[in-house]
Amino acid sequence: MFRWYAVHARTGHERKVARDIRQRLDSSGLAEGVREIAFPTHSVREPGPQGRQVVKEKPLLAGYLLVRAGDEHALALIRATKGVLGWAGGGDEAIPMRDEEALRMLGRGSQSEAAASAQRGPTFKPGQRVRVISGPLSDFEGAVSECDEHAQTVTVDVQIFGRATPAVVAFADVRAAEGSK
Repeated sequence: MFRWYAVHARTGHERKVARDIRQRLDSSGLAEGVREIAFPTHSVREPGPQGRQVVKEKPLLAGYLLVRAGDEHALALIRATKGVLGWAGGGDEAIPMRDEEALRMLGRGSQSEAAASAQRGPTFKPGQRVRVISGPLSDFEGAVSECDEHAQTVTVDVQIFGRATPAVVAFADVRAAEGSK
């Protein structure tokens, strides 16, 4: 049975790592054990030359690939590929994702929340309370101190060990805290 797995890869090298995985699978005869290697992207407008807006594809989950695999030998080969740091959630054991979750991230089910957030643009104002919904600061709450439209990030002051610590978080990774608008 083929299941989706999240592979932690070197950030900024997702395409190369995906290509290397595919080449290793093909050369080892394990290509049939993996149906798909993908990484979700979204379109971002950035200032280009002479002030013109340029649309670029950016990874939705920087440093992660989604792999649909059904063979344990193929999973072992993927883990041993240069540029692969491990599996989502840490550790050496590949834990399958729910199909709906993977398809939503790839934009094949209902539109992913993160992609929808990126398309909407900034909805956060300095002083607004937000909750981080994914990443290493998941479930932390804090106040927005800065909002960067071009990078599509907010700087959130979160309490870590009793101190306010600024953290730069993507729009897609934060939501307005309950009771805050």
